[in-house]
Amino acid sequence: MKKYLWATVLGFCSIATLGAANFFDVNVSPYTIECFDKDEINSQEKAIIEKASLNILSMIKNQQANQLWEISHPELKRQLTSAQIAQGITQFLLGDTTSATISDERLIKIQGSEKTPVNVFCGSVKPNDPSHLSVQALVGNTNIAIVQIELPKKPFNQLVSLQLAKHKGEYRLVYMDLNSYQYNEKDSFYYKDLAKKYLDEKKHVEAFIYNQVALLLSNKGSFLQSALNMQLSADLQKLQNNKILKHALGSWQINKNQYRIISLGLITTQSDMNIHIKYVATQGLQPEQVQQDAEHLMGYLKQTYPALNQEFHGVVFEAYEKMPVDKTKIYPFYRVPMIF
Repeated sequence: MKKYLWATVLGFCSIATLGAANFFDVNVSPYTIECFDKDEINSQEKAIIEKASLNILSMIKNQQANQLWEISHPELKRQLTSAQIAQGITQFLLGDTTSATISDERLIKIQGSEKTPVNVFCGSVKPNDPSHLSVQALVGNTNIAIVQIELPKKPFNQLVSLQLAKHKGEYRLVYMDLNSYQYNEKDSFYYKDLAKKYLDEKKHVEAFIYNQVALLLSNKGSFLQSALNMQLSADLQKLQNNKILKHALGSWQINKNQYRIISLGLITTQSDMNIHIKYVATQGLQPEQVQQDAEHLMGYLKQTYPALNQEFHGVVFEAYEKMPVDKTKIYPFYRVPMIF
């Protein structure tokens, strides 16, 4: 079913992982938009979009920067050189592209001539409706395709999000993002339910960590935002303001030592995801002392929050001599990985 919507012109456009970016100073004005879901797109148009998308995917996989540059949209070329694209796609370490699955497609048709960023709402306009999808697009590109491609790659199954715009009869690359949508075959809904379970049990620290995992796996791209992603962001913000959580993460008293906790979050690599705890090491950053601190902190974590062992294999402790409050400064730190 077609969705006829009004879109409000924005005053800015965020930068995608690899894509065109610009900043605008414009007045607010309405545009009429049609957004077609995957099963509503004309079969011939759909075949063209999918062929272009899989061709782009192959170029990324094979690090064919020159070819990718050639089939990119003029708006992307205006912002990035071929050398910058070549450097950018080195960060896209894709999984098995032969098993790629196009999980979602949208075709957006915009009436307008200015190259202005707008928020387009596909599905429901209500942010709390599961069908809601917010897309940041440029007016002036009358036919815009949003394509999401799933790739298997252990332990993080990948989601490649593409925004293509029709130029001289061909769909060309405008934005590209790479995210993870599953960790060890578990998705954001699994971790969302886990966070809710622990929140219902008044276990705020566990809920806080699992909410972060759910949010991470719900990311679709810098130009896309789903209802689930917005809900999880709001849930995380609410948790961060919770007095019980703030108290739990203020400082940890272990024996005669008090450790001031800077942050509790996640740290990921290509092959793993662990809990990441930053703290102030009052006795300095000597390796032997920091190792001892990590052992004490790990013991406290396992005893106080045993449910974290359910989904994580380890913790990375990051020690600072003092609170890193000045963002303009580089503070020395020392990391110690520990296994549950």
